[in-house]
Amino acid sequence: MKIKNIITKCFIFLFAIASSFIFINLNIKAEDTVKTDDNNYYYTTKSEVTRELASGVEYTINLGKTGHTASNFEERVSIFSADISKNSDVKIATWAPQNGSHTGYTRKALLDIAKDYEANNPGWIVLAGINADQYFPSFGTGIGKDGSYMYVPSPYYPMITNGDNLFTYTALGNASKNNVVGFKNDGSKTPLVNGERTIDGFYITVYGDSDEVIKCMKIDGLNCDLGSQGTVVLASYNVDKNTQARITRTGNKYYVVNNAELSYVSNTTEWLSWNNRAVDAFFGKGVIDEVRDNVDITGGNKFAIETNNEELKAVLKKDVRIKVEVEYADEFKDIEEAMGYHTIQRRGGLDQNVDNAYNSRCYPRSMFGCDANGKVYLMTCFGDNAGPTKGLYAQEFNAVCKKYGITDAWQMDGGGSVTSIVRDENGILDYAEACIEASHSGERKFSGYRLVLSALFIVMKVPNASITVNEKYSTGVKMICDLKDILGNYDEAKLKFFDEEGSNVSNYSLDLSKAINECNIDGLEANRNYTYELYVKKNGYDEQRTFVNGALNTLKMIPVLKALEIVYTDDGFMIEASIDDKQKALISLYAWFGNRKIAFKQKGEVYQAFVEAEKNYNPLDVAISADCMLDSKLTKHDDCELELNNVSYPALAFFAYPEKALEEILKNLYN
Repeated sequence: MKIKNIITKCFIFLFAIASSFIFINLNIKAEDTVKTDDNNYYYTTKSEVTRELASGVEYTINLGKTGHTASNFEERVSIFSADISKNSDVKIATWAPQNGSHTGYTRKALLDIAKDYEANNPGWIVLAGINADQYFPSFGTGIGKDGSYMYVPSPYYPMITNGDNLFTYTALGNASKNNVVGFKNDGSKTPLVNGERTIDGFYITVYGDSDEVIKCMKIDGLNCDLGSQGTVVLASYNVDKNTQARITRTGNKYYVVNNAELSYVSNTTEWLSWNNRAVDAFFGKGVIDEVRDNVDITGGNKFAIETNNEELKAVLKKDVRIKVEVEYADEFKDIEEAMGYHTIQRRGGLDQNVDNAYNSRCYPRSMFGCDANGKVYLMTCFGDNAGPTKGLYAQEFNAVCKKYGITDAWQMDGGGSVTSIVRDENGILDYAEACIEASHSGERKFSGYRLVLSALFIVMKVPNASITVNEKYSTGVKMICDLKDILGNYDEAKLKFFDEEGSNVSNYSLDLSKAINECNIDGLEANRNYTYELYVKKNGYDEQRTFVNGALNTLKMIPVLKALEIVYTDDGFMIEASIDDKQKALISLYAWFGNRKIAFKQKGEVYQAFVEAEKNYNPLDVAISADCMLDSKLTKHDDCELELNNVSYPALAFFAYPEKALEEILKNLYN
């Protein structure tokens, strides 16, 4: 059920949505109250429901209440947790979608950012996620109410994705370098890294044919002068909203990337309109496709390397892949994922002072953190000042954190940007909640999902396995499982089958020593719809679903011929057939005499076919077949011959055809 359909109805229904989920491993707890360290704020849980998304990953809806100005207000908090120590296939990922020209970024709704992540990270799926850092959405020269800036859109604070330092400096220049948390994704009890950051400078990395690093060295910077042994990266940048700086050089060898995976200047010392924030910042990655004696760059997804360093020249050539970025000198040098934050909420198990105008009011909020055991949490609270869900003071969110044992927590972008997504029990990724805007009159409205720049996701690596249905029967199926790309990665694997009510009705263990498994699944019910999914287990963590799944149906039962009666008349003989066809598969019924057939007509509860005497057909030769719809297509009669049981032959037939009669008697004797 889509939340946008829910929101258009009465708002009270938002609180009933929890009951519409089919939760697995229900965990409903009694009401309890947790206060902040100074006892000035509280959060009371009225009910909470938890569903497992994968091994070590859970989704909790917490419905509670808080108090402001002597009044109680209903609250709704979505909580996603990931215990990576229990599942090495799960990690925390950051993401911001690029624009189509690969020259920067674009804003999208959170669900579309998740789809963009999956499209650019094959083999990984998003289990859940929330909106992340604040961002500069539009052109300008200062951080005003709308957060305007020359290089847009870009986050307020640093961001690292898949080991790429996309933003080491941002619009805030040097002031931005510390407001960032790294996600180690190593399953340790200290999964998050925060604190003072040290910038090392610009680096170039050169990759080999197998994407291994063959050279990594420090370079002088962006568009700067070249020393005798120096190296610089050359890239265009914004002069104003509609103009890009033209970068030209000549007199050396220039290694040009014309179609970069990304070429983006996110700040530069040339930005004089806000000089106290000016600092060189660039990220570029791509394949060298030209080596030239001159270079001319004006905009576009291109950059170039100029160098006098002989060691670097030895590895730079056409078709070589390179990356240029600003690196940290500290532990962030090896961090693969990092995201900026707005305020530190809790540290070392203690509430931090967050008193300010923004935090000390009801507001939708987005946070992340971890507990003392290393479990990572992503959280959003729903609502705004219009009620009935008011949203939370930042201090009240600290009380929520204390309830779940979260020792360290950071707040991100709030307000109308607050959104969360989650995979439902059917494996469909959809919105869990999104902020509802409120008019000044207090009337609630939903104006669509806010376009945001970045997201924090809980993602899972999924097996690259192919499962196809080869044959279907009335009580089973034959399936082919191609496991060649996952051999050696898991200790156990099985197919699980679920009926339309979601009950697990059958399991089939797969042989992980074989690349191809032919699976004969029996014991299913006829004419039923089923879903199936691959489950795996390794390294001692719990068995988990992979979301490698599909749907199938079993065939209808072939109709059963209960009785056949043949009655002579003056003009020939009548064949009457009684058919058991509870699943309504029968389309047409035929009586066959050799290769000649006569169609039956339905008369009430029986089917009748009249054979004229002049045709001289022998009733002892009769065979019965049917055209059936056992599935979505017609099954012709040659595949649906019905067994002749309980046939009542007329006595006259035995006298008229003594040879056939004797044959029939002998057959019955020996059967």
